[in-house]
Amino acid sequence: MARISELLGQGAEAYGYRGARWTRARIQQVIAEGFGVSYHVDHVSYLMRKIGWTQQSQAAVEAWKSNWPTVEKKPSKKGKR
Repeated sequence: MARISELLGQGAEAYGYRGARWTRARIQQVIAEGFGVSYHVDHVSYLMRKIGWTQQSQAAVEAWKSNWPTVEKKPSKKGKR
């Protein structure tokens, strides 16, 4: 697990990817090349949680939420005549 963290700590661009973001597919490929082991992308999420890596940027989530329009539920017209 520590070695995975070391490899990923080098950044996605160190492995030839455009942009600094890690995706599960990218991580899956780095693990396959680095260790000769293939994991399903869903299992990569488990591994990332186990080594303390989060799957999302909280700042990015908050920015997305602030730009998303508020949706209000309209009252149902059922039963009204």
